[in-house]
Amino acid sequence: MLHYETDPPRPPAEADGKCVPTLVKNRDSIGSSARLLCGMTVGEYTIVGAGSAVTKDVPPYGAVVDNPAKLLTMLPRKK
Repeated sequence: MLHYETDPPRPPAEADGKCVPTLVKNRDSIGSSARLLCGMTVGEYTIVGAGSAVTKDVPPYGAVVDNPAKLLTMLPRKK
C-alpha cells in the first residue's frame, strides 16, 4: 500500500505560530532519506547518515547516524 501526501506542505511553526528556520550550514553532506526536524541547525562540515532523523542540533564537524540521530564522531579539522 502506498500513501502520498495530499495536503500542501505547511511551514514549520512554534506554538505561537511563528515560523522556525532550519539551518544547514556550508559544506554539509546529508544522506538520502535523512529527516531534519523543524528548528534544527546542522553545523559546517557535518555528515548526516542516510535515513537518520535529526532531532537535535548537530555541532560543526560532527557525524550523526541512526533514528534518532546520535553523534558518531567528530571529524578532524584541517589546519
